Amino acid sequence: MIEIAVFVFLGWILSLCLHEFGHAIAAYYGGDTSVKEKGYLTLNPLKYVDPVLTLIMPMIFLLMGGIGLPGAAVYINSSQIRNRMWLSLTSLAGPLASLVSALILVVIYKFSISQLSPVSLNELMQLKYASQLSTDVLFNMYMPELSKYWFIFGLSILIYLEVFSVILNLMPIPSLDGYGAIEPWLPRSWRAKLEPVKKYGFAIFLALFWFLPTFSRQFSRWIMQLTGLFDIDASYIRTGFTLFQKASTPMAVAILVLFIVIRKLTIKKHEALYESALAHQRSRKLDLALRDVEKAIAIQSDFQKALLLKADILYERQDYAAAGSIWEAYLSAHPHDLEVQQNSIRVLGNLGRNEEALDLCDRLLFDNPHNAYIWQLKVWILHNLQDEERELEACDRGIEIKPDAVYFWNVKADIFTSRESWQDALQAYQKVTEIDRRNISAWVSQSKILIKLNRLENALVCSDRALQIDPRELDALHYHSYILCLLHQLDEAIEFLDRMLRIDPKRSVAFYNKACCYAERKQLDLAIANLKSAILYDSSLELKEQAKTDESFAKIRDTSEFQQLLA
Repeated sequence: MIEIAVFVFLGWILSLCLHEFGHAIAAYYGGDTSVKEKGYLTLNPLKYVDPVLTLIMPMIFLLMGGIGLPGAAVYINSSQIRNRMWLSLTSLAGPLASLVSALILVVIYKFSISQLSPVSLNELMQLKYASQLSTDVLFNMYMPELSKYWFIFGLSILIYLEVFSVILNLMPIPSLDGYGAIEPWLPRSWRAKLEPVKKYGFAIFLALFWFLPTFSRQFSRWIMQLTGLFDIDASYIRTGFTLFQKASTPMAVAILVLFIVIRKLTIKKHEALYESALAHQRSRKLDLALRDVEKAIAIQSDFQKALLLKADILYERQDYAAAGSIWEAYLSAHPHDLEVQQNSIRVLGNLGRNEEALDLCDRLLFDNPHNAYIWQLKVWILHNLQDEERELEACDRGIEIKPDAVYFWNVKADIFTSRESWQDALQAYQKVTEIDRRNISAWVSQSKILIKLNRLENALVCSDRALQIDPRELDALHYHSYILCLLHQLDEAIEFLDRMLRIDPKRSVAFYNKACCYAERKQLDLAIANLKSAILYDSSLELKEQAKTDESFAKIRDTSEFQQLLA
């Protein structure tokens, strides 16, 4: 029954291509035109497949019992996507394409089943119990009959796998499409904490499938029930998997051996070095990455992928001039490569060549006026040039394109803060926390501004929101305790200052503020002890000078202990 193994395997590869094409086309219309340059707007499997993920792993997991393993990848530059909605649509487009594939297969299945009457595994099981023969013996007896209907059984498997793939990919597990759909809407702090989990999210799911048979059986049973909604006979799926597993074991071994042989014979040394460099770069081993990519280029000097990778590595090592020279040479042959042009802006900015960078920004924006990332680069360059008015204008243009981009609102808030336009700064930071409710920095910044506006109760609410997100955030603890001091809630203020000191025992400003609290209450010994610690840990000696005129010490200023300490 090699036919069913080949049919399922090739059908699965085609469905993977459709899945990844869905991601690519959504990303393209969402703003990432680099997917076209990378060749992803095609159904050519060679553009998507990874030899191990697409050829070897699916066969292994299908043999495990029919897991719809994702086995291809489209690399999308998310910074080019217009907004959160398009980011979510890009993630959901893959499962949607898989669902369309399933529906097409169902139509073919319905037509085929109307013409045929396949032998059901249920009938064989009845014969088994009646005759006490093993399933293998019965399959061998009925193999000629079953062989006639391999197409039906193969379709049943593929439909099951497509349903499995849709459900699996829609699960909100980091690294899967379901998480990708909700990730843009999560608070930034959540995204940062979940980022490391992406490496292991799918592996955890596979571990559950492998080590917990109950989970595996229940999940597979659920997928079988969902597949049954399309009127797919479950016995055909089970029969198909039995036939598939009988035929696919030697096929999997053959594919593995063939892959190893072909890979050894066909992969060129410079390509192997490039892949090694790429792996080192992803694991942040930049010295090793640079070593291997330079070896690859030494073998083939016009190896463009390796040259671009070398530029990326050099940029990450902050060797901006060397990275820029590579990108400049590449653009002489590929003048319309948007991603490399954007990289050139970053290089020029880091080298202090801001006027050139600004000119390049404007030229790119002439052709790409709705590209939020280029507006972000322009804001950065204008910041380098200290041109606040144009920086604000660029922020506003970026916000028009991508209203939920925290970057633009943060820049506006910083500019208004530097101008002491407190109300405008406050509104900008409030917008940040509307977009990202767990942005601690924005909550703390609001608290600081509200203190300046003498809206202490509101300031306390903001610092409290920051502490709800992270109870150990030192800036939030500092401003929260400071506001409590201003409100003369001294016991609570001291409690929060003690929390600061448990986290950072040498926090001089915490000792200083405790000294202020005790001085307000005329507790001289405690005030002096804490002020001594503040001066001890304050290398700048600014706190000692500040204490000489600080009104908080008015009640103990004339004491000999205070005078002696500040002498």
